[in-house]
Amino acid sequence: MQGQHLTGCPSPGGLQGNHLPQDPGGTGGGGEPMSEPLPFPSVERTVTLIAISKSEPVVIQARILVSKRHLLAAVVEGQDDEFFERLQDAPATVLYEEGSLSLVVRGRVSGRVRPDRLLITLTTEPKVGERREFIRADIVLGVRGEALPGHVTTQDRALEWVASFPSDPKLFSFLDTPVDLSGSGARFSATLLLKKGELAAVTLRLPPGLEPQMVHMLARVVRGRPARGHEGLAELAVEFLNMPEAVRDRLHHLVFQARARVLGVADLTAVDD
Repeated sequence: MQGQHLTGCPSPGGLQGNHLPQDPGGTGGGGEPMSEPLPFPSVERTVTLIAISKSEPVVIQARILVSKRHLLAAVVEGQDDEFFERLQDAPATVLYEEGSLSLVVRGRVSGRVRPDRLLITLTTEPKVGERREFIRADIVLGVRGEALPGHVTTQDRALEWVASFPSDPKLFSFLDTPVDLSGSGARFSATLLLKKGELAAVTLRLPPGLEPQMVHMLARVVRGRPARGHEGLAELAVEFLNMPEAVRDRLHHLVFQARARVLGVADLTAVDD
């Protein structure tokens, strides 16, 4: 299996993040201990912003510049004037991670400062949302995989091998296929059967207009079996290993976009009240 390829196939600005004020004594009015308040998005954090424009969800990535209790300022790159006009006064939901928590805060797009910066007036406190690792969506992507060559025998060597892959998508062949994708792994059909526990390189070609155009990841097979009713195909489920945060944010963004299109914002951002 050394060096074999597995090709996917079609299958059925400056302020630190603020915390809410705490009771100096650490207790509520009844004398009971208070839980630690949840943090707002920290400065320089990349977040997912979901805004509702004309009843349609718009899902974008943004980078936080200013974070106050009732106001966020964020950079949104690569958008034109018409895009920002669409978002003016739109209800907005911000999804982000702080530490081990996946958090949600809601508000409204309240203004634009400079060509690429939005103001978001917050109307809720942060709440714990569904962990992003467990939010999944079916997305058609170009998939390419490759089993480890014989001289790559450790995970560290495998990470170095994957990191050496070129960045030009034209150097690879892909086949568009449905991928059940999350920020921590994927499930798809392939032409090569791998066993549980084996390592492989998985490359995803992203939809047009996104940067980077593709991502290379080291993955561990968590399930591999022949595809039922499809001779010569295998069903693979993999978990991604040592993924850079920027790549994870990009995959989460794709998942949120797909979920927003199919299920709507109410389902995507639901948290317990």
